[in-house]
Amino acid sequence: MTALADISPGAPFEGVYAVRRVERRLARTGRPFLSVELGDASGTARAVIFEQPDWFRERLAEGRAAHVSGRASERGGRLELVISQVRPADDAASDALSFHGCTDARFVDLRAATASRTVTFGSGPTPFSYNPNCLRVAAGQAVTFTGAFSVHPLSPGVHGSPSANPPGNPIPATASGDRVAVTFPTAGVFPFFCTVHGAGGMTGVVRVEAP
Repeated sequence: MTALADISPGAPFEGVYAVRRVERRLARTGRPFLSVELGDASGTARAVIFEQPDWFRERLAEGRAAHVSGRASERGGRLELVISQVRPADDAASDALSFHGCTDARFVDLRAATASRTVTFGSGPTPFSYNPNCLRVAAGQAVTFTGAFSVHPLSPGVHGSPSANPPGNPIPATASGDRVAVTFPTAGVFPFFCTVHGAGGMTGVVRVEAP
């Protein structure tokens, strides 16, 4: 198994990685391909799938882990992984790659139009935790964080692992006020934490899925 940070251009790779983002795009020739963002404890990497993109799209679920293999290349001075094989990851591997302990079973589904997408913190019987802390919403929906940010400053990303923060995380760093609404325009997995109490488990994840 290869950590993403250890992959070099021209070398084969294989590992269980978290699927952060999957987008179907068109090349200049009009041919479809998949643009994929993978992540593990060592960081993130951009990957592409040129052959049978629609078949692979059904086997790559954002926010979950997959066993991926292929060969690394370099494009525009950046590492690019060309995926050739994908298969399901076992549950243990998938859980190990989850952000902030938010395994698939822990996500609260708040995609319904009538759902209350509000995260509270700093009060009640568990003041040093977010409630709920693992949320599933649809792209285009907003989540409101409510609490004393001066006591519990909000930060986007993975506590203790800055390099693992997915790019494009719309959650703003907030250290004042008591309410902030965040709209999630695109699908992806977006972790957050309290900068003061993150080490004690005050963390969470918003998983955004295509509507």
